[in-house]
Amino acid sequence: MSDITKVLRDDHARIKRLFLRANQSSEDLDIALDVCDELIIHATIEDEVFYPALAELNKGMADDAEDDHEAAKELIAEIEDLDPDDPAVRTMMMQLQKSVMRHFEKEEKVLFPVLEKGYPDTLLEMGSEAFKIRQELLGARPPRRKTIGTQTANVGWAAKRRTSNTSNMGF
Repeated sequence: MSDITKVLRDDHARIKRLFLRANQSSEDLDIALDVCDELIIHATIEDEVFYPALAELNKGMADDAEDDHEAAKELIAEIEDLDPDDPAVRTMMMQLQKSVMRHFEKEEKVLFPVLEKGYPDTLLEMGSEAFKIRQELLGARPPRRKTIGTQTANVGWAAKRRTSNTSNMGF
């Protein structure tokens, strides 16, 4: 099992790959919705596991990061309401990507080290909780659109096989 910061770093890498795919795709909305799905799962894990622990160490940092999430969630809601052929998809995804990349950088360079220093003995336990939350969210979400092109196995998260458009190898 991985510690919480590894779980979140791996999420960041998976989401970055999805953004790259979205930037290269003609199926804008489908991939945009995949990005949104991953971001919602990632944000839920952070909101339920990472930020409460961080808040015990530095409430201001946790509050600031949660504000970033709220801004991203607003953009995600707008993207989810778009029609597939809406030209705003690409523009809104670029806004979301810029915001999310800035947030990821802040987490990896500033917030993760604070948690790693403050809770070295419970990082694995938090990683286990993150894994459990991810499993629950993946199992609970209904398919809402057609699947796109080629898919890769979402290996490592569930005993039952699930496919997604990106792999979350390493867990």
